[in-house]
Amino acid sequence: MGAIALLLSFALRLDVIGFSQNSWGYLAAATFFGIIVSITGFFLGLNRGIWRYASLSDFLAIAGVATASLAIFTVAEFLINRLNSIPRSSILIAWAFTIVLLAGPRAAYRVYRNRHDVSRGKAARGAGRNVLLIGAADNAEAFIRTIKE
Repeated sequence: MGAIALLLSFALRLDVIGFSQNSWGYLAAATFFGIIVSITGFFLGLNRGIWRYASLSDFLAIAGVATASLAIFTVAEFLINRLNSIPRSSILIAWAFTIVLLAGPRAAYRVYRNRHDVSRGKAARGAGRNVLLIGAADNAEAFIRTIKE
């Protein structure tokens, strides 16, 4: 996803003509960034989350991976060629695309699973019982969420 995010940022920033002038350099940079995102995501534990239960902590971890990856990539590109081969504004654009491309599938899967489980639960509720839950604490909310899922 990192490579796609950087390529999208180049395409958005440079348009087709500007991208085609140095396409091999941009593809090399995107490949390098994709490797960095993969390694950073592995070391920061992005692969440990369960997509069905994606939550705010997962999205914060994704933002952390995107930020750390872009920081490493920017420093590496600066040391390699002083950032002469890529537009500097594409780095910020790539940050946003990286977050969207990493968080989007998780959010979509969670929405799909929640809707699927709710529709399946409605079909099987014929023999259900009504329950009155007294209390407005965080534990009550957690209990209700657990029952819904």
